[in-house]
Amino acid sequence: MRVAISEKKGTRTEAGSSVRKDQRTHIVFSTVERTPNSAFYKRSVHRTSLMLPSILISTFDNYAAAWKPLGASLERYWPEALGNLYVITNYLEAPMGKTIKVGADKGWASNLATALKQIPSEEVLYLQEDYWLTRRVDSELIERYASYIQEGRADYIRLFPAPKPDGPSALDSKLGVLADDADFRTSLMAAIWKKSVLQGLIHTEESPWDFERRSERSKVFGNRFLSVGKHDDGIEYVYTAILTGAWSKDARRWAKKERISVKWYDLPGYTRRWRVKRFVWEMLGGGRGEGGNRETVFIRLLRTMLVRN
Repeated sequence: MRVAISEKKGTRTEAGSSVRKDQRTHIVFSTVERTPNSAFYKRSVHRTSLMLPSILISTFDNYAAAWKPLGASLERYWPEALGNLYVITNYLEAPMGKTIKVGADKGWASNLATALKQIPSEEVLYLQEDYWLTRRVDSELIERYASYIQEGRADYIRLFPAPKPDGPSALDSKLGVLADDADFRTSLMAAIWKKSVLQGLIHTEESPWDFERRSERSKVFGNRFLSVGKHDDGIEYVYTAILTGAWSKDARRWAKKERISVKWYDLPGYTRRWRVKRFVWEMLGGGRGEGGNRETVFIRLLRTMLVRN
């Protein structure tokens, strides 16, 4: 299969922008660019580092509505990542980073396996399109974790403690070891992977949930699977913005707090029928025993039906 990779380039450099090197040979530059899939100008500050791992966003075209808020969160809380960013798509151009177009959708695992062949580094930081950042990311800490994989001292370092590690690690006080029989040992939370290990664990017919549930395959790597013990020591983000094909409440709260516009009705599964069922379920208690009266249910149901698809 031929895979196309394209990279965003700014069309206009803002007056007064400069290029400089700091003591760690990081190149810093700012651009203002207009992207093909957006109707807005985006200010980006990129810091290209040979030490940051390649950052791979697992997504597909049906979830393109999540790309803009993800890009906005990276811009706000981790601008250094934008220079090392790769985004998996089918045919669309991503509004940030380098786009890896895998063609017709063959499922999460197959798409990921195809994209990994195009990643230049052996250290890959895995993210998904609905992991919208909520606070600043410490790039030096991420680089430190990536160095453990580069040096052959770890194969997987989870950056979001869900689940938490099972015991301390002698490698780093901020990290813990995941037991060989730990549930979700191969969790697809944000994590730095040794690329060859991830490639070896992927079965192309599996879903993400299959991959996580069948973590026993990773036992052969022993105590080389690690996780941060605290949220402050990793990457903090909305967990998660999309649930069962629809936006989560956390996604809406995030958008309101961050003042980021989201195209809420652009998810394929977010149909009028789904909205009616969701509102009825919530108004009748939503599994929490907190129902509303019939008048409230009727008014909200009517309002939902009037919203255009």
